[in-house]
Order: sequence, then C-alpha cells, then structure tokens
Amino acid sequence: MTKEGKIREMIVTADEWIESLAAVELSPEEARYARIIHSGTVEMLRRYLPVETAGREIDIRLTVFQDSGGRQLIANGEVLDMDKPVKNEYNWHGQNTSQWLFACGIVFDKETRDFSTHT
Repeated sequence: MTKEGKIREMIVTADEWIESLAAVELSPEEARYARIIHSGTVEMLRRYLPVETAGREIDIRLTVFQDSGGRQLIANGEVLDMDKPVKNEYNWHGQNTSQWLFACGIVFDKETRDFSTHT
C-alpha cells in the first residue's frame, strides 16, 4: 500500500502580509500592489511542488515581512521536502537549506518603496 503524501501550507494571508508592512504606511496603491505580489508569490511557491508527492511530506511556507535592520523588509518563502534528512547545510543568511526544493525572499525597500523577488 502506498502512503499518501501530505502537503502543509503555512502561508500568511494577504492581510497579514500587508499588516506586517504597517510601519511603512503603504498608500492604497502600494497595498493593492502588495496583494498582487502576495498572490503571485503563493502561486510561484506552489509551482515548485514535486509532481510525485505520494509518501512525502512537503511544506510550503510564506512569512510576514521582518525588518532587516536597514532599509529592507524581507518576507521569506520556501518549499521543503520534510522527508529529506536535515544536514548541516546553511546559506549566508543562516538558513538551513538541506530540505529546500525552492526558496525566495520578497524584499520591500523602504527608500525606493519597491518590491523585488530574490530566488
């Protein structure tokens, strides 16, 4: 018998995402654009789901924006294969990458008031 796969989505809502940008006081136009970016990011993450998920546990995550301490606010997205062993594999941001199938950062620049996606 084949074990059924499990996909867990831990994705903040668009409202939560925009609320995490409240400190920069988005204009109505910027908030509308943030909703579009949120929707596009969620769809991008879902595209990285493996074709075959039977017997696998896959997590999809999208976080709220966090202040980087500089001019950027950063939200992280990732698709993880939870059945891969966790190894001592870190990127320069200190993130463990051993279970990643895909990862991205969405950046809001407080000075230019622009969003950018980094994969």
